[in-house]
Amino acid sequence: MYDENSNNLMAMVNHLMNVKDSRWLQLEVCREFQRGQCARSENECKFAHPPSHVEVQNGRVTACYDSIKGRCTRENPKCKYLHPPQHLKDQLLINGRQNLAIKNLLMTQMSTPTISTLGVAPLTVVSVFGIPAFFCAFHSLSCCSPEPVLLFPVWQLRQPLIARMRTL
Repeated sequence: MYDENSNNLMAMVNHLMNVKDSRWLQLEVCREFQRGQCARSENECKFAHPPSHVEVQNGRVTACYDSIKGRCTRENPKCKYLHPPQHLKDQLLINGRQNLAIKNLLMTQMSTPTISTLGVAPLTVVSVFGIPAFFCAFHSLSCCSPEPVLLFPVWQLRQPLIARMRTL
């Protein structure tokens, strides 16, 4: 019923869904602050102003999840993650909700039966500019793409793009 590629895809998606993803907790460090020249306070700047004990990697810091939830108790040694001011906490919470929504959407799409498993001609996702949308499906910003995505039956993909668009 399933071919080897779909099994590999399912294994990859399962791996992605079960791995803890903390990228949504990442904040960019203020470049002016790194040079000691930022005129804004920690509460006014839209970038992070980490204290010296916080680990900075490639100009980015990871915010403390416990601090965002209001329950970090790490004192000795001090927490290696950033305890962000409220305006950055708000942004991180928005990022976290979006990340969770995308993850849940992917899980829903992968758990529902596709048309091809029901015995109907399968649909293929193609972007308007001809780049297969599959390559963008797992990118964290794919939902924000300005490029519309269209579904076409596989047999229609043999037709030129203009002919396919006329059928819509």
